[in-house]
Amino acid sequence: MILATFIFGQGDDYTIFITDGLISEYAYRKKLLTSFKSSIIISALIMFIGIGSLIVAKHPALHSLAEVTIVGMFTVVLMAWVVPPLIFGWLVKTGNRIRRIPITIEQLVRTGYCRVVWWMELFLGCIIGWMIRLLPGNKERMTAWFHRLISKTMRANVNHIWGVSHHVWNDNGEAFGRGSIAVCNHLSRLDALYLLALDPKVVIMTDSKRWNHPIFSPILKSGRFINGNHAVEEEVVKAVKEGYSVVVPDDAFNLARKLEADLLPLYIHGTDDVMPEESGVMARGQVDVEIGKRIPATELQKEREVTLNDSYQKHYEEWSSSIENTHYFHHYIIYKYIYKGIGLEKETRRLLKRHDDFSKWIDISDAPAEVNIIDAGHGQFSLLYALVHPETQVNSYAYDEDDVALASSCDPMPQNLHVHYCKDHAAAVEKVGSVSVISLSTILA
Repeated sequence: MILATFIFGQGDDYTIFITDGLISEYAYRKKLLTSFKSSIIISALIMFIGIGSLIVAKHPALHSLAEVTIVGMFTVVLMAWVVPPLIFGWLVKTGNRIRRIPITIEQLVRTGYCRVVWWMELFLGCIIGWMIRLLPGNKERMTAWFHRLISKTMRANVNHIWGVSHHVWNDNGEAFGRGSIAVCNHLSRLDALYLLALDPKVVIMTDSKRWNHPIFSPILKSGRFINGNHAVEEEVVKAVKEGYSVVVPDDAFNLARKLEADLLPLYIHGTDDVMPEESGVMARGQVDVEIGKRIPATELQKEREVTLNDSYQKHYEEWSSSIENTHYFHHYIIYKYIYKGIGLEKETRRLLKRHDDFSKWIDISDAPAEVNIIDAGHGQFSLLYALVHPETQVNSYAYDEDDVALASSCDPMPQNLHVHYCKDHAAAVEKVGSVSVISLSTILA
């Protein structure tokens, strides 16, 4: 029993060593895991030789000690080599690429909660959908009621996702009083959730795969959705006449012009940061939805599709720029320094909290074309500046090679962020001169 406990302790240490090596490789992009594994092999061999050699002993007690050692050490070494890399790799990578946002326990809990709620709503929705299809009565009236119920449910959902704030911009006072063709950008699987939450008069066009899905079908067919591959124009014209705004996934401009319907631009921002397509789990963040200015059918006939597309894209970029300030990237910066050492994570949280996400120095309207950040430390300030001002070339100078490696490992790196090494403060000042210089040590002081 004493020997088995000792071997278990060895396995615990081996797992810690391997995890430490994985964290170091993730933080600094340096191949350090091999040296950790070599140390484990040497330690395990000492046990194998020291006690495992008793396997040749004739005394049963000594022989059993050797058996416990051989089986135990082989097991703990195998587990240490296999399990931590698998788990850690899944947390920070997808395929061969680094995740934009690593997975945390908090994200798994949030995603699990949302999925349980969603599956419960889906189950009840299927029951109601089948009842509407089977029971006698006014189908149109029941379908409209069910669609209103879906919209209110989605609105409750988006307003109660823990850790995800939700904002609707409606500066034009759109009341969804008239039917229209709605055009919207697509970022994530969460988009439909936020679109349905806007108003009961919003209808989404879906594809035939979902329309004929054995689980979703009762809800889609009884909940005022439109099958995008079957009698599209007839269904859309009918929905628009009934006052619905139909969200069309493709070619909304031409469809609105052809049907002589108003065009309603909708914009979604942040869903790809909250739930990236490659991860499927929900991170902390902020989702914004803007209801644009309706384009009447009479004006739409005079516009070219290319002009409308350019106008839509230009407005989205300007609107996104107004949203993406330091506070928007608060959680993203923390995620970038998670799994790179508990001390570094705490430092990042402390810096952002103490200096209000550095908003005083970064959230400025007249950012220069190039900025030089000296004494950049671990790179939190530089990364945040580059994210908020993508048009500014950010040169970050650190005085330690490990700090340079750390700041360079925040994949995917913004294209406008360039990390450099300088031996000391004087060398950095001499190199950058006095043009657009920000000293992080001065800010922190």
